[in-house]
Amino acid sequence: MSVTFSRLEVLLTTYFRIDPDRQGTFRARIKQLQRLNFPTGVNVGRGARFEYEIEHVLKLIFAFELLAVGIPAKLATDIVENGWDRISAAIQLVVGTWSCSGDQDDIYCIVAPDLLNDASELSNAVLVYERGYFVEAVSRDDFKPAAMLSVNATKLMRRFYTHGDHVRLEEREVKNQIRQWETMVPELYGLAWSNDWLKMSWSRLKEHAPVDEESDRIPF
Repeated sequence: MSVTFSRLEVLLTTYFRIDPDRQGTFRARIKQLQRLNFPTGVNVGRGARFEYEIEHVLKLIFAFELLAVGIPAKLATDIVENGWDRISAAIQLVVGTWSCSGDQDDIYCIVAPDLLNDASELSNAVLVYERGYFVEAVSRDDFKPAAMLSVNATKLMRRFYTHGDHVRLEEREVKNQIRQWETMVPELYGLAWSNDWLKMSWSRLKEHAPVDEESDRIPF
């Protein structure tokens, strides 16, 4: 399941509501990210045909969401690439299983501002919170940042489904492909509240697979 550059451009311009007069500027920004070799696995040489998989498209959308609030291009792409294990886990939790109920809290990817100045820490800069956990955390006095950057992954995916239809990316097929992703983050297999970066309800985590009661681990 992939899209060409022209279909990608249509998807991104409708998703971000780009004015037709700014189409050239927006295309140049996409090209700028290509020169940064972002997303990895797409740029295969001058003159070659680009094919963007769902993972690549979502990486670009996340990066442009960061660009929209003033994050420099190189830092935005580094955050997405280094934090993709956690971002992709958030996306998987949004998509859920076949029997996932639709009344759960939104999921947020929070970028920790105190880690952005250290390239070696960028892989830890993304935190994943269910809305209930997030509201509770920020209300406490011991929650460190007074200012933070967040991306609502649930809302992002809803918009992606809507605008993906314009380029023949059907919601059902997108969800099916995301469900096939392999989660590469070891910490996700443990209990949510034992992970500093992942705060999910027990009911949501249980939706993905039966719980091994003896080991207290979730075979995600």
